[in-house]
Amino acid sequence: MKNTQPPSLIILCLISIIGNFSLNIIVPALPLIASTLNVSSSDSHLLYSTYLLFVAIGQIVMGWLSDRQGRLKLLKIGLFIYTCGCILSLFAESLNDLIVSRSFQGFGASVGLLFSRSIIIDSYKIKQARQKLSLLTSINASAPVLAPIAGELISRVYGWEGIFFTLAILGTGLLFAAEHLSPIKSLAKPKLNKVTRSKSAIVFSKVIIYYALYHTILGAIYFTLYSTLPAVINIKQLTENSDYNTYYVLVASSIAFGGYLSMKSSHHLEGKNLIIVGGVICVLSEILMLALTSQAPLMIFSLLGLYAFGRAIVAPNLIALVLEENRDYSSTVSSILGSSQLLAASIISQLMAMRLESGLADFKEGLLLATGLQIALLIVIVKYQRLTSP
Repeated sequence: MKNTQPPSLIILCLISIIGNFSLNIIVPALPLIASTLNVSSSDSHLLYSTYLLFVAIGQIVMGWLSDRQGRLKLLKIGLFIYTCGCILSLFAESLNDLIVSRSFQGFGASVGLLFSRSIIIDSYKIKQARQKLSLLTSINASAPVLAPIAGELISRVYGWEGIFFTLAILGTGLLFAAEHLSPIKSLAKPKLNKVTRSKSAIVFSKVIIYYALYHTILGAIYFTLYSTLPAVINIKQLTENSDYNTYYVLVASSIAFGGYLSMKSSHHLEGKNLIIVGGVICVLSEILMLALTSQAPLMIFSLLGLYAFGRAIVAPNLIALVLEENRDYSSTVSSILGSSQLLAASIISQLMAMRLESGLADFKEGLLLATGLQIALLIVIVKYQRLTSP
């Protein structure tokens, strides 16, 4: 049943952006943390990969619970855990302390994008949901740009502790906003009291498996390249750190444009067709990356921008289609889609960081394998869509 009063998109966007913003704001401060705590660069990268890991775990737990306990209650609990994690970071005296606090932050922040998607699916019909999810994608593109810039400025003046103090204030503000978020209070009561055997089977249908695997590969490639390309370029001595903000603006602009194009195209093209179009663009960008003879930073990040553009077209349409087929379990299914890519990204990005510390700066072997898997899954999805078309 649809809500008579749709939730505020502004508040939903602010809540959804917290996870991505908190992930990326710490990236410029990792070298400072490594030197302050006297640890290696790969050890400090654990603050990035651990956060991703616990966002994935949080999405699984919170998604399952919210379909049974209600969105609003779990949203407030998640934001409270996130804020506590940020406060704990202020008292960290070692890397292990920071890793524990980042675990709390990741687990709590998992409610942001997860529940924003679910609330949109709960509140709108499929075509409108695709448009709203595309808008959400475009706005979330600002996080990878604003977060590193903010992190660099704050850490330069107040040290890395200043970053966590800022995040604690942000979490507190969002917690109060959720408390007064009246349009979503209609979602406070759970729609389901128990999981029936027949309904739980829907969650693991073929379309979920195909799309979840495809979504996982797309996300894992993006997060790994996004977090490790600067280190790759530094090892090859191709540019200075100060240039990266410009390149990240390029990538984020590509995501924003892809999300906007997806939103506008939803009036004319079905979501299934947009998934294929975006997937082909991603494959094209990967092939060009693999074929590169020159590894100039502008060229590398331009191709990452092209990949991000294609992914921004795929993601909202894929999510909307899958959640529409499982509307009663939208948070559970959304958690499967989100956590799978984050789990893969956390593992792969950490392995890549360790590889880079060993002096191995070539990412093409792994990209070749991921591209092959992506092409195979894209072919399977096309065949599946033909078989299921009326």
